[in-house]
Amino acid sequence: VVHEFAEITICRLLARDPPIGPLRDVSTLRARRLAAMALPSSAAHASALFFFLAFVLLEALPLNSAGGAAKDFPHLSVHPATIRWGDWVTVSFGGVPQSEFLRSTSEYICEQDSACADVMNMSLWVGLFPASSDRKAIGPQSWSTGNEPWLATSPIAWKPLTSPSGEASFKVEVAFAHALEFSLFSNGTTWPIELARSDALRVSDVHTPQHLRLARVPSADSMRVSWTSSLRDEAATVLWGSAPGSYMESRVAEVTTYFKDQLCGPPATDHGWSEPGWLYSAVIGPLVPSHGSSMFYIVGSDAMGWTENRNFSVPTPPGASKNLRFIALADMGVTYVDGAQYHWIEPFAINSSAFALDQESRRAEPSPGQGRVLDAVRQAVQTSSKGFELVLQVGDLAYATGYASKWDHFMSQIEPLSSRVPYMTAQGNHERDWPNSGSAIGGTDSGGEC
Repeated sequence: VVHEFAEITICRLLARDPPIGPLRDVSTLRARRLAAMALPSSAAHASALFFFLAFVLLEALPLNSAGGAAKDFPHLSVHPATIRWGDWVTVSFGGVPQSEFLRSTSEYICEQDSACADVMNMSLWVGLFPASSDRKAIGPQSWSTGNEPWLATSPIAWKPLTSPSGEASFKVEVAFAHALEFSLFSNGTTWPIELARSDALRVSDVHTPQHLRLARVPSADSMRVSWTSSLRDEAATVLWGSAPGSYMESRVAEVTTYFKDQLCGPPATDHGWSEPGWLYSAVIGPLVPSHGSSMFYIVGSDAMGWTENRNFSVPTPPGASKNLRFIALADMGVTYVDGAQYHWIEPFAINSSAFALDQESRRAEPSPGQGRVLDAVRQAVQTSSKGFELVLQVGDLAYATGYASKWDHFMSQIEPLSSRVPYMTAQGNHERDWPNSGSAIGGTDSGGEC
């Protein structure tokens, strides 16, 4: 292994194509480890010293500098360098040896996604990560819900590349990382080799409240309002009133979060983990005037910033002769609208949330046709609706199953609906199931989230 990595290092120093070898092959790696163990100590020490000196020389050269990469070395850059949550960015790459496209390999490619239809023998790919995250290769794992790329930190999203240079576009919907980075990898997704890393991508509105969501409470004249922020602020508040901008009432929110050691197992406690931010919640009420009227609200604080105005309809009081109209969803998942690869791809999931939003806005009857609707959420109607009392999603919500960043995308996908109509959920096996945890099935379907 030392010899092979040294060989690749020297090839990169000399701007030559590295050999097309079976680095990804676990059995080959094991055999080479055994062979290395059999070397005389002097030879082993010499090999280690050779690799160390080559590594020092490699790090001394501007291989990974986004601003001044050497012409013939792999390089990566991202534009713009500062964004707001939900913006699109362009990643530019180049300097990749042509031999990367000659490797004979079988890698994880989403067959559901047309973006991968032209990828054969994939080696090169680019991924989005929290800044300074650990991106070393860990090799295939036995987790039932885990998948490639096998790195110490799973990418938030990634795209396969089919040429030695070019561009790729990403929509950034990770709300709670102050800085992000893109990495360029070769050698596929089983044993990836990082070739280059971009400068940090800064998120200017990282503290702004995101993922607004409403929920019913036992009292019909009250409503629970929740959101998430990267900032902990005991002064975070909900302001509400019967007209936009006329907020006569306020309620300070409670704040909490959770930590890795509170989860059950991998991948949730391993390469799927990411910081969840701070979770805020407040019950507001009594809501007057009477049911059916619109209530307007904003959330935030001077430190984290304030959201734009949102509104919902005051709930109908319960009664034996009252009708309740609601939207029922199940087994939905998440669609990444930029065509990126991610854990448990559901390319049609956005149709479900878009259909529910359309139903809530127009009370139309036809169901949506199958197909990928990349911009469906922006069809939201900004006026209040009195047609539906709540949305009920009965389990298997995001199919995150241990990959925490996917929850960010799920919450963004449903926010146009959950910020206007109470969004009530139930746990499914893919949120709750884990051995010896009291779950109904007792398997590992939650990916350790439990």
